[in-house]
Amino acid sequence: MYITIKKSNNIDEKSIEAWFPVAEEKFSKICEELGIIVSTNAHCYSVISDFSNLNAVGRDVYLNEVGAATTKELEAIDGRAVVDELMKFSPMKVVTPYGVLYQNRNQPEQVYDGRHFPCYYWQSEIATLCFEAHGDQEFIYMPCPSSSIEKALIRLEVKDIEECKLSFESDMLPNRLIEFISNDESMAAKVNRLNDFSKRFKEMGGHESQYFEKLMAYIRPRNLYEINALLDHMHEFQLFDGIRSAEEYGRFMICDSGHFEYDENLEDYIDFKRYGEQRMNNECGAMTHNGYITFYGSSMKLQDVLLENLGMTIQNTDRVHQMKLYMPLIAVTYDVENDYGYMEKSYDSEEISSHELTKYEEEILKAIEKRRLPGEEQRGMMKYYSERDSLNAKVSKYEFTVEEVGGELMGVAVFTLNDDLTEKELDLIKSEVTGQASELLATVNSKNTGDELGMEIRRLRDEKQALQNEQASRQDLRTRLDEMMRFLNDLPCELTEYEEDYVRTLLEKITVYDDYFIVEFKSGIEIQIDE
Repeated sequence: MYITIKKSNNIDEKSIEAWFPVAEEKFSKICEELGIIVSTNAHCYSVISDFSNLNAVGRDVYLNEVGAATTKELEAIDGRAVVDELMKFSPMKVVTPYGVLYQNRNQPEQVYDGRHFPCYYWQSEIATLCFEAHGDQEFIYMPCPSSSIEKALIRLEVKDIEECKLSFESDMLPNRLIEFISNDESMAAKVNRLNDFSKRFKEMGGHESQYFEKLMAYIRPRNLYEINALLDHMHEFQLFDGIRSAEEYGRFMICDSGHFEYDENLEDYIDFKRYGEQRMNNECGAMTHNGYITFYGSSMKLQDVLLENLGMTIQNTDRVHQMKLYMPLIAVTYDVENDYGYMEKSYDSEEISSHELTKYEEEILKAIEKRRLPGEEQRGMMKYYSERDSLNAKVSKYEFTVEEVGGELMGVAVFTLNDDLTEKELDLIKSEVTGQASELLATVNSKNTGDELGMEIRRLRDEKQALQNEQASRQDLRTRLDEMMRFLNDLPCELTEYEEDYVRTLLEKITVYDDYFIVEFKSGIEIQIDE
């Protein structure tokens, strides 16, 4: 059923029209076979349910056969002639509840033998693995759970993965990584490594994957250990593509990096080369054939490859340190104490002072922890920083928390830094933190925190609005009833004939239907009168 569902997710409307009649007529076996075979061969069949416009039907038949056509090509098609040819030469002409089913010129294939699934790409798999044994094939799409591999071996009727012939392909993994994996002697090791790296690249996403491939071109790791280390610390590098001299580096940093207020009129007075050399002497960096690269980290896992391939020496391994930014913490509650000393829900929020908020520190910390998402373990909120600049390399991680300071509860952004930040970088990270903190603002009361309270607030607001609407409607009805009673009490005598003013005062409207009409009084009462 798994592959049937995958294919049905991508099947188009025209294919669905042919799917049901083909399924009913041609295949009455188990639903797994029916789904796989029919959805794969839907382009081989055409179903006609409306014969009123054969020219349009013929064009649909033609488009289903060829798969794609330009508008000009489609308009030039004689649709009726296509239908005539289909009716004349089709080997299948079957009337079904969905229309008349024909087989067109495409030939259906036997893609499923009841045991082995065909290869089918339905989403962005990182890698596709093919096991082959006894002339049969099984396809695995990575990353995957180990159970998928075990089931594939069972369908191939082999007990050990070493009994299979293995091949794999990937458009997402770097070629150099695939080469290293291919060199593993053990078949099981290849599969496990491929799955592990597929998981990591799946978490990274396409943008970071492209950056990592570029980083590999700079550093040229020599084995899987170094690739793993590079994946762990990829954010601690900064790449300057196309810069191949100290002068170019100095010019970029002064003119284009945004670290300085640059005046182009002073260009003749600036020694770009000297400034570039000065920076390079104080950095862990190197010139490569791709450009200049700097490393702000301190992990010794990369020392060998950086030294041997680029001549870079990691220094100041103790420079990793923390920095904290404090900010006011705002919280409101919708639980208030009434005149009798009981807690009740209020429609209006009441702000909790930062001093009183210290009583809810534990609840706020739980709310923040609940908001953490998968993938934030390594870098925290820096996961969402998209620029590949010095700030990204220097800030290894930052997270939000709360701390009591001087009897008040404060919001805190805690940073793990690989190096000190410049004034420009500090302003940039403050701006980044401000945007993220506004989304993580915790609203707390004695029972609910964060999202749970937010949902409760929205529910109460809806209830309040509904009650207000109901009260307004009742008040309007009461007002109209009072007016009618005053009007009736002021009448001088019983009415015996039609009086226009009286009728307009009493009636809201009269709705006339074919065999009855409804009289609606302004009091809201309705009376149906049959003819």
